[in-house]
Amino acid sequence: MFSIVMLYVWMFHNVAIRSEEKLEEMAMRDNLTGLYNRHFLLGTLDNMSIGASKERWLALLDIDDFKNVNDTYGHNCGDYILHRVAEIAQEVCSGCIICRWGGEEFIILSSVNDSTGLVESLRQRISDEEFSYDTTTLHITVTIGVASYDEEMTNDGWISKADERLYSGKNKVVT
Repeated sequence: MFSIVMLYVWMFHNVAIRSEEKLEEMAMRDNLTGLYNRHFLLGTLDNMSIGASKERWLALLDIDDFKNVNDTYGHNCGDYILHRVAEIAQEVCSGCIICRWGGEEFIILSSVNDSTGLVESLRQRISDEEFSYDTTTLHITVTIGVASYDEEMTNDGWISKADERLYSGKNKVVT
């Protein structure tokens, strides 16, 4: 009898641990894109060690005229575009942390030295992609603002600096 009780306790314990791990994963991921989410990114930025690479940078990617995609082709098409942009970002920026920041914005965090080259490759790849949804083929462009790490800046200031750089145009990388 004691061994059966212990078996049930062990099984319950394992189920509880797996459930907790799954909930934690769900809390850190964007359901639509599968990317990390804002909550994960803010925790990552807060936990970055002082001795970590000072060469790190972040880029804020915004899909140009995304509202028009949703308004013209519907939200399912918009969701498809978000999902495909996320996949392309993961392919091109494979060594980076990529998060869905919100809406049609993504943040890329990295310590790869050539930030401009990497995000320009990403911008160009998205621009060259033919996004096919139902019977429609769309060409999407993105604008990417890049900000290098600065010890004097807060994380909010760092993200704001990248965000400010988005407003100087469309379909380009701004450093």
